[in-house]
Amino acid sequence: MNFFNIKLRSVGLFIVLTLFISIWQANISEGQTIKDLKLATVNMQKALNESIAGKQSKAKLEMSAKNQSAEFKAREAKMIKMRDDLSNNMLNESAKKKKISELELLQNEYLKDRQIFEQELRGVENQYTTNVFEELKAVINKLAKKDEYDMIIEYSLYSALLYSNLKIDDITDKVIMLYDDAHAKK
Repeated sequence: MNFFNIKLRSVGLFIVLTLFISIWQANISEGQTIKDLKLATVNMQKALNESIAGKQSKAKLEMSAKNQSAEFKAREAKMIKMRDDLSNNMLNESAKKKKISELELLQNEYLKDRQIFEQELRGVENQYTTNVFEELKAVINKLAKKDEYDMIIEYSLYSALLYSNLKIDDITDKVIMLYDDAHAKK
């Protein structure tokens, strides 16, 4: 783990602890102790990867990448054949220059098309992830209200906490199950 990630996690943990203390102070007036707070954690990465919608999104992306990969491989094979043809000593200088020019054009188009495809694929992946993430947050909010959680934090922030004697539930599997049930009803 590099210094930047450690620093970022430390800042995240500081923010979570600040929120935790604020919630605790707000509840002191109700006679509640810090141990009475109901806390949970959710591994959003796991929820994104293991939910039905997350798996469907991933499958769509993989299919798109696989289809495009076949096209790119065909274009690569064509460029390799052209390169091999250039090594043929039967070509005169003018024909060789023409083939080199064609190959360079194909290579440039290939690189440009590949870059565009990868950008588009990242954009679609970001959109899928954002949609699933927002839907998961809605499920988490409903669950928090229903089960009366005082605070639910993301697992990566919780994992930065080295020790706590507080009971902190991992509700990731429950969130995935509720999300899948809600998603199936759509």
